[in-house]
Amino acid sequence: MRRSEYNCVMEIISEVSDPIEFDKYAKHVTQSFEWGEFRAKTPTIKKVLRLGSDRRVFQILFSKVPYLPFTIGYLPRSPMPNAEELVEIKKYCQKEKAIFLKIEPLARFTVVTGSQFTVGEPVLPQHTIYIDLTKSDEQLLKEMHEKTRYNIRLAEKKGVVVKEENTQEGLEKFIKILEATEQRQGFYSHTAGYYRLLWKTLHESKIPHILSAYVPNHPNIPIASIMLFYFKDFLYYPYGGSKPEFREFMAPQLLHWEAIKLGKKLGCKTYDLWGSYKNTKTESDPFWGIYRLKSGFGGTEIDFPDSVDIPLSPLYPIFITANKFRWALLKLRK
Repeated sequence: MRRSEYNCVMEIISEVSDPIEFDKYAKHVTQSFEWGEFRAKTPTIKKVLRLGSDRRVFQILFSKVPYLPFTIGYLPRSPMPNAEELVEIKKYCQKEKAIFLKIEPLARFTVVTGSQFTVGEPVLPQHTIYIDLTKSDEQLLKEMHEKTRYNIRLAEKKGVVVKEENTQEGLEKFIKILEATEQRQGFYSHTAGYYRLLWKTLHESKIPHILSAYVPNHPNIPIASIMLFYFKDFLYYPYGGSKPEFREFMAPQLLHWEAIKLGKKLGCKTYDLWGSYKNTKTESDPFWGIYRLKSGFGGTEIDFPDSVDIPLSPLYPIFITANKFRWALLKLRK
């Protein structure tokens, strides 16, 4: 798409190949051109398709369906396509033999008549917390839960030091802590190779940042570590872990406080904690501990719209049933 074509109002959506033009209108890190470059290198992705309309862009990831010549289209955190855009997007998806297209919109939308949407299983968290980084440090601390402020001071008093380690060594330390946390808590994430590829692909663009916490008795081995994504006005917190034997040092609270200060230094306006709770804000929720930690920093609770599936093949109901069975088996094995 030529620059002159992109800046005018277009009736028909078309492909975009210019990284600068694409990122100009991307609204989320998973819609950034750089993120698409990374995901295109991961083994499960067959193709990354970038489309543009009038000041709106749509980056669709096509995943391979094992053993079959089909794909699954996935459009994360974008505007919801309007009726005209959706017609064109579906044509592109059908060229890639997509069984369905999953869309996770950034904002509420009006259902397009005749679009045959189906509420689908979410990939990204549907509930998160935004922290306003345009506020002063004093105001942010004031809006935190009293216990969170106390834990930040306690971590500092106990000598916890937070370092920004945007190096390969820092990445390996992060991976080691994250893997131990996942194994202990019994949840699924990505392989070490995924994070190494992410780092290799995105490091030069300065999207990923790593903060790690150390204590005086372990100056070379972190007790907690987080990976952050920086894109435009947002700093995102998608991944992190900690060592339970050092929980009395309150390192996670200090890590997030330092992340807030890093975001302000980078010129970000919002710190997106990526996810808060899963189903409901009660102690029975599997993410209750995560919600309790993140909500302690104050901020505004954000609910994203439901994930929606747009079936493109008669195979859709068969695939959904088979996928549910597959996940049930994985959980049983776990």
